Amino acid sequence: MDANDFGAMLVNMFHDESVSSWLVAVDVPSEADAVGMVNQRSAGIAVIIPENFTASIVSTESITSQVRLIQDPTLTIGPLVVRNMIDSLVDGVNGGKL
Repeated sequence: MDANDFGAMLVNMFHDESVSSWLVAVDVPSEADAVGMVNQRSAGIAVIIPENFTASIVSTESITSQVRLIQDPTLTIGPLVVRNMIDSLVDGVNGGKL
């Protein structure tokens, strides 16, 4: 993994041993598969990381790229925690650009 590949860092964060007791992360081959898992309730939330995620958060230009969350609408706490994890990584990178 490239030290500046923030998409890979995000994936690794979800697979980290420190969260494995309360978060089960599974990589799937496509956005459609991830959405399907949420719709079938075999996953509570899908995190969609765009291909240009790293470029968008390290660029000084205006590149728009956001991580998308698709969630089971009956869940509240889990999706909030996942969103906070993502925001923490992005805020850390953005803080380093100052």
